[in-house]
Amino acid sequence: MIAETRIWLEEYPEPFRLYTEAFGKKKLGVFQRNVLDDMRLALEKLLQEILGNQKSLENQVSQIGRFIKERGGSREFSNLFQKMLDYYAKYQNDYVKHDDPWLRQKSNSSSK
Repeated sequence: MIAETRIWLEEYPEPFRLYTEAFGKKKLGVFQRNVLDDMRLALEKLLQEILGNQKSLENQVSQIGRFIKERGGSREFSNLFQKMLDYYAKYQNDYVKHDDPWLRQKSNSSSK
């Protein structure tokens, strides 16, 4: 799955770079919080390129729903993707961005 993602993501240089750097950091076991930040930023930059705007990830939710519907995606898929994006953005803001102690503990225990 990672290889497939990299292949289609190559078309988008900035998101591709961030995504690749995140996996490099993960592989080396360094900058655990940065790995999650880089993955979020890669997604944000990808959506900005696809949707042609400079909005933050949190402000892309309704845009991506419209984008999916305009291209023939079902209402259910559009709603599902919007919800997942919304939850992902909220999780990132609430836990990753603010350096949640639980994540730090899990990160430290998994690197042992």
